[in-house]
Parts: sequence; structure tokens; C-alpha cells
Amino acid sequence: MEDSEYLKRVEEVLETVRSGKREPCPCVVKTCEWHGKCFECVMIHRLLRNHVPECLRPLLDDKIEQLARTVEMKVTRV
Repeated sequence: MEDSEYLKRVEEVLETVRSGKREPCPCVVKTCEWHGKCFECVMIHRLLRNHVPECLRPLLDDKIEQLARTVEMKVTRV
């Protein structure tokens, strides 16, 4: 992605945040105290450093799988 494309995409995301038009929390753990409070949830996970929030796992799984392919490894999902 070119720098100009990246900056344009960031500006689009920031505009969405400013507008308040957000999609519902994608986390599958509906009983979580921080469900729907994504900023707080991510901050807690960053500070505790024990695991990735449920809603970010599919993204991380995809990145790990791509990385594994570059070193000719296979990924088995559990």
C-alpha cells in the first residue's frame, strides 16, 4: 500500500471514529464486563500482556498463518 493510500485510509477510519458511527463489538464473549467498551478492553489487555482480546484473534491468526507460510510452516488451528 502506498503512503498516500495508507494516509487516506487512516483519515477514513478517524472520520468514522469522530462521527460515532461504529459497528457493534465483535467479541464473542458477550458476558465480559468490557463487552462493547473496546478502548478500555484493548487497554486492559495491553497492560496485562497476558493474551490478545477475543475480537482481535482472527486478525492475529491470519497474520501468523501468513508469516508461517513465508518460512514454509503449516499452521493447525485448534
